[in-house]
Amino acid sequence: MNEIIRKYYLEELFRWKDKRFIKILTGIRRCGKSTILKQFQKELINKHSIAQKQIFNYDFNDKKLASSHTWLTLLDEILKNSSYETINYVFLDEIQEIKEWEKCLITLFENKNKTFDIYITGSNANLLSSEFSTFLTGRHKDIMVYPIEYSELLSFFNFEKYDLLDKYLTYGGLGISIPYYESNKELKRILVDIFNDTIERDIKKRYNAKSNIHIDKVINFAYSTIGGIISTTNLEKFLKNDKKYSLTTKTIEKYLKWICNSQLLFKVNYFDVKGKRVLKTSGKYYAGDLGLLSCKIGFSSSINEGFRMENAVYLHLLNCGYEVYTFKNKNGHEIDFLTIDGENNFSFIQVTSLLSDENYERESRSLLELKNAWPKKIIYRTMNCSIRSDGIEKISIVDFLKGTN
Repeated sequence: MNEIIRKYYLEELFRWKDKRFIKILTGIRRCGKSTILKQFQKELINKHSIAQKQIFNYDFNDKKLASSHTWLTLLDEILKNSSYETINYVFLDEIQEIKEWEKCLITLFENKNKTFDIYITGSNANLLSSEFSTFLTGRHKDIMVYPIEYSELLSFFNFEKYDLLDKYLTYGGLGISIPYYESNKELKRILVDIFNDTIERDIKKRYNAKSNIHIDKVINFAYSTIGGIISTTNLEKFLKNDKKYSLTTKTIEKYLKWICNSQLLFKVNYFDVKGKRVLKTSGKYYAGDLGLLSCKIGFSSSINEGFRMENAVYLHLLNCGYEVYTFKNKNGHEIDFLTIDGENNFSFIQVTSLLSDENYERESRSLLELKNAWPKKIIYRTMNCSIRSDGIEKISIVDFLKGTN
């Protein structure tokens, strides 16, 4: 099976190629970071005449490889085999598996005798220690990698667009799952394994967590209320219903931070338009991938379709480079998403599975109450209502996910 070429990420890597910055790709486990690096290396060789001996590639997803290296043996190996005359391209995949890996990178980066163009990946959003972050100030380019998008799948498969939408809303876009899209064989098992592996390696191992059961309870609650407001207070009350799982607010906050760092969850904060500030006391949470969401709420697109759509819209907005918040208007009515683009332009978005004459007033009310605020959009899967000229743009979910918006 051919692979999906992640054009945006390749263009971004070539834009920063040979510049004195460490390129850092982060993203949820199995989202395709390794594949992007391989595609980039292939183009370096085939289109840019870079010799294979100039490329040093280490994939520490391989546990045997990771266990056979320390930061010092890795450094010695690269220094021994690298060139004085040409640029040496170093690719370190899932580098956080090597203890004290930052010492290797600092030494390579500051080498006065050889030139190294360095690319690293990691599955944890909190990849960089505060010490290394200080060293890297002004010396790194962060590239956030998100799961494969619906539009990328649409150009790759021959499915009818709504059949593919159902698959995407159910199985998501993790790179490892794509070869199984046409048959669905093994997909559920693969996604459950990735979910459990992320818990084990990016939360339990990284933070030396003692209670998987408590972390799982927090994730279950967040995934079962996708798009709903979550505060540590209401989560604490939920857990208190079973005294075995009771947690303090401080511990819940810690667990949510760990889960978000692994990118199993993203937090969307409230935005105060009048004060132009972010309110962080409570917010909404969305899954880092729709397939991982299914691991907890079920593998059927008809289960919580509205929540799945809202999650898909959120991930697409991130892919398009928007800042994304949630918002309440002055009447206290919530709007699913407030987005801000690179030029500080706002837009307001509601998401619904069905838009009909019966529910139009409810779905549009919070947008119509906004005066002198544009653009306003309602994203739907099925529309069965009369045309209204009220200044709200109505967009089908398939058209929205195909565009750059």
